[in-house]
This record gives sequence, structure tokens and C-alpha cells, in this order.
Amino acid sequence: MTGGMIIGHFGVMNAPTVIDYGAIMTSAQKIEDLNFETALEELEKIVQKLESGEVELEQSIAMYERGAALKAHCEGKLKAAKLKIEKIVLDANGTASTEPAKID
Repeated sequence: MTGGMIIGHFGVMNAPTVIDYGAIMTSAQKIEDLNFETALEELEKIVQKLESGEVELEQSIAMYERGAALKAHCEGKLKAAKLKIEKIVLDANGTASTEPAKID
């Protein structure tokens, strides 16, 4: 096997099932350890693979679950970045200061 693996719980007995879906996962890294770019790249690969329709049901479910977690991770990273962005403003005297940027 060349790609990452995911362990999911399928079936009546909740027995773990190992699912290998090629080179999509970044060596089964924990999502919280991924930077934004790596997480987004993996998410895009998962979407492409799922859209191809060539993935078995169990594999699709595991990929979808990881994709949902990657999406949430990316959204969290973007929200954190948005909170850090400040704009430079000048008061009436021309003195520069910063304030949180209002980004919609």
C-alpha cells in the first residue's frame, strides 16, 4: 500500500475497518497538526476522488468524514487569521494606530 489509511467503524459490531484510499491522506496526520494549505490540498483531493464516483461506499464514507473534518479545520484557520488582521487608521491629527479590520 502506498497511501494513507483511515480506520472507521462500520457494520453491526462496530468492528474497525481499515480503508486505504491511495495517496490522498498526508500520511494519516492528525488534522489539527496540518497547516491550512496542506489541509485544503487534501480536502480538494478528497472531493475530486468522491466526485469521480469510483470509490466504494465504505471508503466514500470514511473520506467524507475526513473531508468534513478538514473543512472545519480550514474554516477555523481562516477565522483565526481573520481575527488577527488589523487595519491601520489615521486619526484627525494624522497619528497612525490599528484597529480590528471588519471583513465580511
